[in-house]
Amino acid sequence: MRARFDSPAAEAGRYRDSLTFDVLTMTADGFINLGYEQSSLPIYRIFPLKRFREIVANRVNTLVRPAKWDDPFENALLKAKIVLDDGSVGSAEFKDDLYGQCWTTQIDSDAMWRIYSPDKSGVRLRTTVGALLDSLVSSCPQYHESGCFSCFIGRVEYCTQDEIISRFTDPEWAKTHVLDTTGCGQASALLLKRPEFAHEKEIRLIYFANEQNRTGSDVYSYPIDPQALFDEVAFDPRWDAAEFDVAKVEAEKAGFDNVVQSPLYRLPEFAWKLGNF
Repeated sequence: MRARFDSPAAEAGRYRDSLTFDVLTMTADGFINLGYEQSSLPIYRIFPLKRFREIVANRVNTLVRPAKWDDPFENALLKAKIVLDDGSVGSAEFKDDLYGQCWTTQIDSDAMWRIYSPDKSGVRLRTTVGALLDSLVSSCPQYHESGCFSCFIGRVEYCTQDEIISRFTDPEWAKTHVLDTTGCGQASALLLKRPEFAHEKEIRLIYFANEQNRTGSDVYSYPIDPQALFDEVAFDPRWDAAEFDVAKVEAEKAGFDNVVQSPLYRLPEFAWKLGNF
């Protein structure tokens, strides 16, 4: 079976009318587990220095299929069989049309730098929830065609493995997420992770390809204006001053005006005060 959101508008409308209120409000305007008032919420992502330079040179942002993500449990959920009421078995073929990119609300974290910048060559970019979603939406002229969506941004919900499996095996929950003709349900299914990953405080940008934009590739790239999208460029806190100075000059020449080094390991200047003896 193939669950898609490119059905006629009338059919899409009838199906949306049958959804629960919670599912509809959860995904208003492409925001999932986030309110529109959180558009200005800062979010961060650490890129390798080489990748940062490619973003600046090529002026594109790139999302990947969830199959490329490190957590095998997420891939298992998407690859799971779908059993219909009549006993027939299918698969969630829409999984190949979903692309995502992971960000965090965590400003500075030793764990994040060590995980995503293991060779000490990371660059942390800052943007906002609204700006990142807008960058994707602006590249999708058919964003609202037939009442359907293809661009989402959402906060990850951290649940136990048993809780996640119980949702996917609940027929009512599965119907509103697998058969949702708006694409909202499928996107929100990518926002469940186990509590072992809760330290990531993750926000995900999600793109759902349609018939016109389907490429068959493991990646989806879209044009951006890096200098407008990213309002801060922060380099690895483990660099020495000379390394940072060279990188700062390069970034400023590329048009970024807020270039810093993460202060995570910067020693504060203070003096012990012992008082009088």
